[in-house]
Amino acid sequence: MQDIRRLARANLIRDQVRIQASNPCCMACGVLIPIEALAYRLVRLGFGTPRSGSAWRVGESTVSANGSTSRPIAWGQCIVTAVGALLLLLGVTRFILADHFGFIDLLYCCLAVIPMALLLLVFDYVLHHAKLVAVIPLMVALTLVVSSAAFDVALGLAVIGAIAGPMFTEWKDERRRLRLLSEREGENSDRQ
Repeated sequence: MQDIRRLARANLIRDQVRIQASNPCCMACGVLIPIEALAYRLVRLGFGTPRSGSAWRVGESTVSANGSTSRPIAWGQCIVTAVGALLLLLGVTRFILADHFGFIDLLYCCLAVIPMALLLLVFDYVLHHAKLVAVIPLMVALTLVVSSAAFDVALGLAVIGAIAGPMFTEWKDERRRLRLLSEREGENSDRQ
């Protein structure tokens, strides 16, 4: 165990010197890089052993800045999206059962998306700052959903949009990161 600690300390010092040499601020003030210090402390506590480079072996899996790691399924996003889809389908079903869907109803649905998105924003803010008071926007949303099918559709679209927007941005950023990574690997192989 002491050999592992000694090796971890040597890797830490080597990485710290490399970072300090490349960063004038660290060279001037001699600041210990927090990530490396955390990794060293984890090794000292017995939660992992060092590996070559900046990757650390934790149990059986290797964690590296360059490698991809499998992420758990985001059940919260799936559930909220399912609730939004259920609200949207409920509104569409109510319009179908009423045998009436005209241009005015379409206009109501489109215009109701903005206040329902604002109500969703207020509910989120109140939920994070005053959990007991979050019942009030929830009751307002429930009353609007029961009163009109247009609000069903609007709330469903607002909830789906609130989840789909960030998910699409994250997917696009990940795709861009993978493309840049493959281009860099291609440039590195050309240099060698």
